[in-house]
Amino acid sequence: MQGAQLRYDHLSKHYGSTIAVRDLSGDIRPGVVTGMLGPNGAGKSTALKCLLGLAAPTSGSALIDGLPYLQVKQPGRRIGTVLETRGFHPGVTGRQNLLVLAAAIDVDDSRVNEVLAQVELTEAADRRIKGYSLGMRQRLSLAAGLLGDPETLVLDEPANGLDPHAIVWLRTLLRSLAAEGRTVLVSSHQLAEMENTVDDVFIMDKGYLRAAGSMTEVCAGRTLEQAFLAITEGGRL
Repeated sequence: MQGAQLRYDHLSKHYGSTIAVRDLSGDIRPGVVTGMLGPNGAGKSTALKCLLGLAAPTSGSALIDGLPYLQVKQPGRRIGTVLETRGFHPGVTGRQNLLVLAAAIDVDDSRVNEVLAQVELTEAADRRIKGYSLGMRQRLSLAAGLLGDPETLVLDEPANGLDPHAIVWLRTLLRSLAAEGRTVLVSSHQLAEMENTVDDVFIMDKGYLRAAGSMTEVCAGRTLEQAFLAITEGGRL
């Protein structure tokens, strides 16, 4: 499987007088896990929303194989998303929610059972979502993102609410998906969890891209946390 090439080209996004992203440029390549890292308010989620057509750039572009999201054919099947803003109906079951999503992107119902097993939610599939823990909701969001067997995955803080065992499970899953040739882009502010997960990094702070490249290039012999602190406190590589 060949994942999409994702590209930011001088992307800026303003909300009134607030500048959320400032002149962001960079490529996200297939076959690796790329981490978009930064503190809360760094502009990570806004950058992802511009990539996924959920926010219009003020200037510049965010492209998927050279196209904006809204021009991609069958985006619901090609690009799987896990966003903190994803809404599920709390009064129905996890399985029912996924069946609705499967119909919306024209995926066979049998795929629902496959992704439930993949995220280890089979036993809870027929429980109402209002009884799910935060970690179970995160797994369900991931199942929804995987429904179309997408070549590209974009995940916003996917480890939130997961216990340590589940975090290791998530890391293994993301790396296996990238090893299949998919493009995997993950935003997070949890550096310790990302250090053993990502291959490439974008480090953002206050809307700016402060550093980008492979973990080896960016960390330069330091831990990811050490490199991050040095870069976001004014240092540059």
